[in-house]
Amino acid sequence: MVQRELAERLFAAPRTKAYAAVSVLLQLACQPGQTRLVPRNAFSPAPKVDSVFVTFRRRADWSEHEWAAVAPLVRLAFAQRRKMLLNSLSGAAHAGRALARDDVRRALTALQVPETARPEELTPQQFIALARHLGWIS
Repeated sequence: MVQRELAERLFAAPRTKAYAAVSVLLQLACQPGQTRLVPRNAFSPAPKVDSVFVTFRRRADWSEHEWAAVAPLVRLAFAQRRKMLLNSLSGAAHAGRALARDDVRRALTALQVPETARPEELTPQQFIALARHLGWIS
């Protein structure tokens, strides 16, 4: 059971205000299961927020190796949410070397993602593809 706002963030879709790094990372590992609202008046004393029961099912295509490799990239991308991916990822260090701006540009182009894209515009699967193009996943 979690606060309703957290449940909304966990299962948020790309291009929504609630979509964040935690949304991407959870959705890479799990599929949303059932949710059930628990109103605040179900508790005594009543809290100031509603709660939600949530269930998760591990994705059949989940890869611990991919998840571990993409997690730092996702966190870095969302660290400055309003910044374009091209700017936030350029210069980021991985495996002892900094990502060149042109490498990030080429990876975005290969994914058919505009250079002006922000992290909240990419789907979880696009983050996996981006990590592959940048060499973060072997």
